[in-house]
Amino acid sequence: MSILAYVYRPVRYKNTLFLDTNFVIGTKTQPSDGRYRKLFTYRRKKIVSEFIKNEIDEKLLNDRHYLLTKEKFETLSFNDLYVEREGICPVYHNFISVMHNPANISSEDFLIQSYFSKIIKGEKTTTEEDAIYKRCMQRLAGNCNQKNNILGNLKTDFEKVMDEAHLKSMKKRKQSLSGKNKNYANDLRNLSIIFLYSLMHKENVTFVTSDSDAVEYFFDWTSSITQQWVFNTRCLLILAENNSEKMNKLFKRNLKAIHFEPKEFIRYLNGSLQRTYSNKTKFFSPRLTIKYWDTKREKYFDFSINIDYGFRELILNCHGALNCPTAKNDTMGNFIGYHYWWPPEEDNHQKSLKILPLLKPLYRSSENFSPEEHDRICRYRLDDKSNNLNNFSWFE
Repeated sequence: MSILAYVYRPVRYKNTLFLDTNFVIGTKTQPSDGRYRKLFTYRRKKIVSEFIKNEIDEKLLNDRHYLLTKEKFETLSFNDLYVEREGICPVYHNFISVMHNPANISSEDFLIQSYFSKIIKGEKTTTEEDAIYKRCMQRLAGNCNQKNNILGNLKTDFEKVMDEAHLKSMKKRKQSLSGKNKNYANDLRNLSIIFLYSLMHKENVTFVTSDSDAVEYFFDWTSSITQQWVFNTRCLLILAENNSEKMNKLFKRNLKAIHFEPKEFIRYLNGSLQRTYSNKTKFFSPRLTIKYWDTKREKYFDFSINIDYGFRELILNCHGALNCPTAKNDTMGNFIGYHYWWPPEEDNHQKSLKILPLLKPLYRSSENFSPEEHDRICRYRLDDKSNNLNNFSWFE
């Protein structure tokens, strides 16, 4: 079945390449490598986001840089997608949020991201928090230096790339929070455009890059989005019990927190994440791929998921805690935000994961504002365009 899909997929769906700056611009002092020779580009539509186009134009002003390719490409902006489909504003900015400062309860990086959240909010970290952060980063560095994986087997190149990308990304995020890396925000915006495009179009979408940060952001995005819809589905089941008694309390704004057994919830969350990555039952769906060129090993590594109809609809209705008045939000629980506490708290002598559903303002239709008007009135757009990512954190 999978072999048939391997042939069927590229024939059934258009194949679109999104190019990173390092696949358009080269530096004259750097030797050429095989990134283009090993990349199949024939009959593929080629796109760069508005942020990559700006980087390309800026670099070409310097004589040190030159064009790696003469192939033509289109430029795509957030506003292009906004005009194409109403109501995508909170989805796009939610993507930025979940990559910038996720709060994934099943992630080994929860304490690191919690530490980052304090820096983002301008809060002073304690000596104890500094020590915990240092130990966490030492653990990541130690993972990179180990020759064997957790099963005791010699690490594959794929596993080495994953460990290296993880450590490099965390270091880069720390630098960016101090204002030392101006391209960080553009990396998040660029990927948010690519992810949103892949959900809006039934095409095989591939982003080619030699920046390993994209690998880490891809996994942050998938795990964070999966956690959001798991919160949604699990809480909606409870809210619907007893003739929607708890849902009525939610609308009256007097609902108390919902409690879950932590181990069972984490097991369900991890199972859902495995199904997100699994291609079973999604053989004939279009694919979203990060194609990473490793300059050290001079080879490509692919990271991908198949996007079937159900997954597409779930993610296009994941607004998280965001709520733009131009966007309809009365579908699939996207009118609910969630406040949650991790690690689990003691409740009646048992550990308990506490999640509090919060009612957002309800909009039953999307408003047809022009992109210019939307840029003026939407607080997410105002923050985004002013390079203020402080409000795009998942830690309360």
